[in-house]
Amino acid sequence: MSTLASSVQGGVYKSAPAPASLVPGATPPLSHPTPCPSWCRHRFRPLGHHFGPSSTAHFSLQQVLANPDPLPGDLPVLLRAEVTRLDEGGELGEPVMFVQGETDIELDAAGADMLIADMEAFVAKLRVLRGQMDV
Repeated sequence: MSTLASSVQGGVYKSAPAPASLVPGATPPLSHPTPCPSWCRHRFRPLGHHFGPSSTAHFSLQQVLANPDPLPGDLPVLLRAEVTRLDEGGELGEPVMFVQGETDIELDAAGADMLIADMEAFVAKLRVLRGQMDV
């Protein structure tokens, strides 16, 4: 009785919060078995990952090369690049750079000059992504 009495203050019973597994309708937080690399865009949001019972996919921030003159209905993106790593169970996967082309492009001389300048800047971003693969 002394244990109960020490838990009662001012007529209100004080107790620790119930674990999530005991609260009706609550689901325990999901987690994945491998730590995020420093470049993972979801490293502070574990539920942002694509994962299942045996795998976790990590993605870097995506780098985009804009299409300077998209056709009607086309995406304003020419290329996308990001580093990805697929972990299986507790085993870390190999980081890879994923580059995806989005559309065709037809340019005049001025547009070609602009694309070359944009691609040089994009290559610098690819070098940063490549450096993240070694971390």
